[in-house]
Amino acid sequence: MENGTVKVRRRTTGIFRQADVSVTLKGDVYQDFVDWWNVNCQQGAIPTKVITPYGAEEVWRMSEPPAIEWLQGSPNAAFRASMKLERLPEFP
Repeated sequence: MENGTVKVRRRTTGIFRQADVSVTLKGDVYQDFVDWWNVNCQQGAIPTKVITPYGAEEVWRMSEPPAIEWLQGSPNAAFRASMKLERLPEFP
């Protein structure tokens, strides 16, 4: 910090990865899903630590709002929420 100015240097390591994921839910939980997104996940605000199939811990977040598709002819008017996730880089 010099003269009230903060200098930040950011170095990252690792591989940048994205994943397209979706979940199908019953229509009666739609408002709960929207509320969850608006409160907890807006703009990837809450990264989530996940364990890969190989046992490694990684941190992922949603990189954009979910796309909602209402499924015709499904019981309880089900909907599919599709979203993009991105792996956050590791910081040394």
